[in-house]
Amino acid sequence: MRLIFVRHGEPDYQTDTLTETGHQQAQRAALRLREEGITRLYSSTCGRAYQTAEHTARDLGLPIIPLPFMREIGWGPHAGGGRFEDGHPWILSDRLAREGVDLLRCDYTKIPGFDDNVMWDQADFICGEFDALLADLGYRREGAHWRCERENSETAAVFSHGGSSGIVMAHLLGVPVPYFLHVCKINFTSVCVFEFEGQAGEIVTPFLRLLNDSRHIGQVGAAFFGH
Repeated sequence: MRLIFVRHGEPDYQTDTLTETGHQQAQRAALRLREEGITRLYSSTCGRAYQTAEHTARDLGLPIIPLPFMREIGWGPHAGGGRFEDGHPWILSDRLAREGVDLLRCDYTKIPGFDDNVMWDQADFICGEFDALLADLGYRREGAHWRCERENSETAAVFSHGGSSGIVMAHLLGVPVPYFLHVCKINFTSVCVFEFEGQAGEIVTPFLRLLNDSRHIGQVGAAFFGH
């Protein structure tokens, strides 16, 4: 089975829709994905992700299966308040790296700024729900790996966000979320591909085949923003 993660196009965050540039990016992403053999198409229920998915859905003639749990994450202290950047996972992970903090440490949820952050409540929920989705597709979480309960030759595309997809990809790779968000800035409509190999009954590890491919949008822009 192959999993393709696609981030949404350039958005108007105020209205949760795509800009004109975002629609152009989504159109090019649809052309890019045409030959990938996609058989299932999932999307976050946020407008900017769903509108991005619609371009590929029309091109391939596939229905969009909504994934409410893949909506973009929030962040910040549980008490609320503070500045926009307080607890912002990308700003914070970049700053900590510049300060020499080890983002690969096992207790990364205890690092100041990440220690009292609502994002972890959502991260646990997202990973649990994604594991349930994988189980439905034939791959059940078992420790740090997955058990192939039935062979699956499908290719599923998941349209979502920098945060929610970053959390899932870090989960699949078994690396700390702050580290992944720091070293991999997922561009608008970029394509990331994971592959699950193995026969029924075997323990499998998802292989990362492609990361942050945004060549299809060319001059339309590949800028990264944090949500």
